[in-house]
Amino acid sequence: MIQFLRTVIGATCLLLTVAPTFAADGFFLAIGGINGKADDGHVLEGQFGTIYRSTDGEAWTEVFKGGPVTEDFNHARNNLLRCATYGNGRFVVTGNPHAVIVSEDGGKWRVVEAPSGSMSVEFGNGMFLAPNASQFMVSTDGLKWETRKPEVDFPIWGKDGAGHVRKTVFGNGVFVCVGEQRIGVTRDGSSWLYHQLLPAAERPGRNILLFGNGRFVWLCEKTGPHSSVDGITWEPITTFGELSEKAVFGQSGVFDGNQFLASPSAWNDKNKIIYASHDGVKWTPAVEHAQATSFSTAGNGRLLQNQGWSKSFTLSADGGKTWKQIKADIPSRQVYFFDGQRIIGQSGG
Repeated sequence: MIQFLRTVIGATCLLLTVAPTFAADGFFLAIGGINGKADDGHVLEGQFGTIYRSTDGEAWTEVFKGGPVTEDFNHARNNLLRCATYGNGRFVVTGNPHAVIVSEDGGKWRVVEAPSGSMSVEFGNGMFLAPNASQFMVSTDGLKWETRKPEVDFPIWGKDGAGHVRKTVFGNGVFVCVGEQRIGVTRDGSSWLYHQLLPAAERPGRNILLFGNGRFVWLCEKTGPHSSVDGITWEPITTFGELSEKAVFGQSGVFDGNQFLASPSAWNDKNKIIYASHDGVKWTPAVEHAQATSFSTAGNGRLLQNQGWSKSFTLSADGGKTWKQIKADIPSRQVYFFDGQRIIGQSGG
């Protein structure tokens, strides 16, 4: 059983002289969806999945609007897009319930047939892998998909069930899959190397799962920050220094291609701090006294966070010291940056 021990060292960390680093070229993608209206005027929930593209996080262009669902819309059956990845020269975006959208250049998109949708999708070991509650969708090219269903030894639904898988991250040859009440590790979706139903006290709440420089980092609202090499054995991160009582992990964090960036600062903290780490274990302040610390991706000299509830973004062009709100009317669920080789951002949900 994973033992989550939230340990905080009271020593004050030294201020880093190295600011967050970013890719120099590339573009942002904002994915999500919007409601439409039927002929009689009633709202069709999640009628259109949407994808927007931007180079600077301020000026956005709609590059996709649609999806495979055309009638009987509801909360579970719609075209909402939730997650994105890149591999084998192709972008793959997916969501509810059969929406798989692909592109070779991030500008022209098309819907492909798939057995289901997913809350998360990742590329690794030469394949795209998208988990569902009880099975995986798998594809080598993002165009043709098959279903794999590994055995589990506990129920999926009900008060004691595992529920959905919401996040999937690939690293060190394995996919780590996290849901509200479980964690699992697989190489290809055919079988589990490890799969555990978490006790109530160890369920992460709101959380961010990242991989970079050979290590997984799991930033959890309820159980604190942890790191792992294999996704099975997790150790608490104890180098964030003395934190405010308001501190909450699981809201802001990203691996920018060079280093991890994270903040546990609440919106009403007087001193907002952004921490940085190259190895995912030793963290030190990169920015102190920031105006805001809300971010989920990084690129082209910017930290960016989508504010789905207001269809806007928060953006920093100086590494997190100062921020501004971008009024863009973009209905996004997630925002990513593509640096020419990889998607930078947070796994679905």
